[in-house]
Amino acid sequence: MQDFRNVEDLDEEDLNAILGLSTGQDKAAQLQSQLEMANSLRNTPGPEGRQYGRMYTAANPLEHVAHAWQGIKAGKDAERLTKEQNDLMQSQMEARKRFFELMMLRNQDPQQAAPQTGYGPEAYGDVY
Repeated sequence: MQDFRNVEDLDEEDLNAILGLSTGQDKAAQLQSQLEMANSLRNTPGPEGRQYGRMYTAANPLEHVAHAWQGIKAGKDAERLTKEQNDLMQSQMEARKRFFELMMLRNQDPQQAAPQTGYGPEAYGDVY
């Protein structure tokens, strides 16, 4: 990261971090809707038999297999989407941090002394 006064002074990584903040909300909404869909597929009731007049026909075993497979697939999709959401949230946090660091550098007085390295008072060795 470098000191800058204009947008032209930013490197490509910093620009991508700043621009990524605006598209993150769309991606998060898309992931959330996909996760809700996967969870609804996971929680569908199993196949049931059918009644034809006085005759009852049990559900086909292949219907049970397909339902079980659908639940397994939806569970794996839900895990993948949750991981993608967490990764997106982490990258957004890093981009925001980078953005605020850049804004702090931009708003800093160029005549200011050495930058502050930490929080709180200085070490005891610097006391007179």
